[in-house]
Amino acid sequence: MFKAIYLTRRNPALSQDEFWERWKQHSALTGTTRRIRPYYNQVVQCGLSDAFDAAEGTDAYDGANLLGLVDRSGGYGVFDEPEHRDIMLPDEIAIFAQPIRDCTLVTEEHVVRPGGFSRHLVLHFLKRAETVTEQQLFDQWLALQDELHNRPAGADLVRRSVINKVVETPPAGYPFDLVTETWFADAEAMRRYLGDASTQDAFGKRRAELCDDGRTISFVARVNHSRPPIED
Repeated sequence: MFKAIYLTRRNPALSQDEFWERWKQHSALTGTTRRIRPYYNQVVQCGLSDAFDAAEGTDAYDGANLLGLVDRSGGYGVFDEPEHRDIMLPDEIAIFAQPIRDCTLVTEEHVVRPGGFSRHLVLHFLKRAETVTEQQLFDQWLALQDELHNRPAGADLVRRSVINKVVETPPAGYPFDLVTETWFADAEAMRRYLGDASTQDAFGKRRAELCDDGRTISFVARVNHSRPPIED
């Protein structure tokens, strides 16, 4: 499955609560379109989690969206639709700090651990180190994610694990190679996983070896809105 993933900031004129509500309305607006709606088969809008800790991720962004694509070409092709220009773009400018086209990554999903969706997840936007190739990063991070999420701490706490490989040239300012998803049943499971010293030490060591740490971002998230709906 291909996905369009964007990491964004809210329009500074909106409060956090106003942003979340307007973002849900934006998704509903997509549903009223004839040409835009068929591009997507999944929406997962993620806001910054209440469980966020500055030691575990960034608060420089307000939201991330995981959009399932019917077709890879639609990841950026959707922005050429007249309905996007006339309907969606004006609404984007009212909600976000920049047009969505300017912060969208087109990716291919690789499921490391199958499992159901939940309200709580951690996203890692990874930029490879100059000494590491795209394939090396993918292969070694796949092995790392599989190993960490099958340790006792991970096996008990991680519900779903995914690696999304960026497959189209990303926009300026978003130079990522991979986006990973680690899903948890609840906020407490996420806190326990992030607080497990052995797991985080192993993660940090490999991240330092494989990634450009200054351009790699962790986002601790809570799902604000999804389609299909997530069962609580």
